[in-house]
Amino acid sequence: SDFVDRLWMLFKHCFLNFKNLAKIFST
Repeated sequence: SDFVDRLWMLFKHCFLNFKNLAKIFST
């Protein structure tokens, strides 16, 4: 449904941001 799609997009967005932050802090 539309709600699940929005939730999934939000989750992927947060996950990508988290990976980017981890990359920044690991250097």
